Amino acid sequence: MAASDIPSIEVRLPIKLGQFVKLASLAASGAEARELTEAGDISVNGQVETRRGSA
Repeated sequence: MAASDIPSIEVRLPIKLGQFVKLASLAASGAEARELTEAGDISVNGQVETRRGSA
């Protein structure tokens, strides 16, 4: 995905990863966000992140 294709999402910090996943519409619920994160389907700055409470 090209950088121009990535949407910009404004947030107030701090925000937990699970909250951001829901805010970005990558998951419909907190449970789904948890499943995606625990499965290793979420990366932050190119690194897989499995801690959904990561800030």
